[in-house]
Amino acid sequence: MTQPISLNPETYTQGGFLDDVDATLTELRFCLWDYGDAQKYGVSPALRVTIETEGYDKSVTQHYRAGDSKFLQPSNDGKNLLPVSMNKDHKHGTLREDSNASRFIRSLVESGFPRHLLDGGDISVVDGTKVHLISQLQPKRPGLSGQGDKDKQIVLVEKILSDFTNAKTSDKTKKSTTVSSDEDLASKYILKILDREKGSVSMDDLVQKAFAFMIEDKVSPKERNEAIQKMADNDYLLDSEKWVFNPKKKTLESIIPF
Repeated sequence: MTQPISLNPETYTQGGFLDDVDATLTELRFCLWDYGDAQKYGVSPALRVTIETEGYDKSVTQHYRAGDSKFLQPSNDGKNLLPVSMNKDHKHGTLREDSNASRFIRSLVESGFPRHLLDGGDISVVDGTKVHLISQLQPKRPGLSGQGDKDKQIVLVEKILSDFTNAKTSDKTKKSTTVSSDEDLASKYILKILDREKGSVSMDDLVQKAFAFMIEDKVSPKERNEAIQKMADNDYLLDSEKWVFNPKKKTLESIIPF
């Protein structure tokens, strides 16, 4: 008897028909991605690529993981990836060389996309680029759980079809780290989490729990990213009189005893 396929998101493969096809990368943005179940899998920064191909009426969206939400967060407009804390090597968050997002971006550059256009960190410079896509086996990464024994595919760029012969650095390549915020929304969910967690929460858990609550409450992506950006800001956490933030222990505690 044929066994049914697993519905566990960790067993999903990317792309399907996106192999050996010409396509247009209509929009590239950084976002927070929960693999369909934030409570179980948490959230991670990811590169979201919207793709249109000839012969298909609907666009396809691919997500490429970009690292850990403790170290990297998308800007409010999704065009940049911003460092928010120090990693174990005492360096600011960077795009990991072995992440799927870096593999996709590297395939763009190696296929002919002008490297200098990416210097400012604005991924939207790629919007509208025509490419030829292929699917390749995704390398297994030591220490990454949930990989299983099945070979997974990753969709990459094999060739750039757009003409970048005269491409020059544009205003988009200038770094932009301006982040607007929604203080009320951030405060609302921090207090909600402190209430659910009996007055104390670690910073490692705060972003993931807040993201899950906001998904459940149908908060818009823009407002969600603004609020989460605030939660990762030590100055904001220290300035508030609504809770006690301990940067050494990386914990938040309610001012009201439980």
